[in-house]
Amino acid sequence: LSNWMTYEDGPRVAQLKTRADRFEKIRKDYGIKPDQKFEVTDFLVPDAPQIYGMLPRGLAQTVRKLGHRITPNFDKLKRETRMKTSAPFGYWSMRMVAWMRRLRPGSYRHQEEMDLIKRWEEAISHWSEKDPALGFLAAESARVTKGYGRVRETALDDFWSFLDEGLKELEQLGQRGGDMAGIGDAALKILASEAGKGPETLEFLRNYNLEAAA
Repeated sequence: LSNWMTYEDGPRVAQLKTRADRFEKIRKDYGIKPDQKFEVTDFLVPDAPQIYGMLPRGLAQTVRKLGHRITPNFDKLKRETRMKTSAPFGYWSMRMVAWMRRLRPGSYRHQEEMDLIKRWEEAISHWSEKDPALGFLAAESARVTKGYGRVRETALDDFWSFLDEGLKELEQLGQRGGDMAGIGDAALKILASEAGKGPETLEFLRNYNLEAAA
């Protein structure tokens, strides 16, 4: 739960990119002398959900509705941006975005994440009633919900596929006398190794089911 609630959004990324220790690390990693000047340019590709997600829920819903009237692909729109974080304009622009983390509890993104957490908690209850081992795996699977932007979206797709389909495969495996907990743990390791491993994880579980049924 704590892993999920510390999701990364625009303000958090901006905060990380403007921390003093980041610039010190860059200076150390590249062997920059104290009297030498250097520039840091960040390459950002924010999409529409990352931008309106920082806004209060009502305002964000209005922006999203208007955006979809203009183009059906509004949520997929993104803009490549180069921000010179070491320069005054770039630095303070990023600091302004970082300040918006104070508005996070009332933001559209925060409410969206709380809705997803509720859905996850309901899944834990559902699978726990069937078998404690399945409930435990449902809880553990949320560790994959990390990353930022498209990476996080892909990780969430993996996560829901495991909850909605993978646990059904494990339930059937348990009914056939298979090692539900052990195979489930192995499946989660595949799932957590990289975003986009959802299909491979499901194939892994289905193959074990086929072997158990043979």
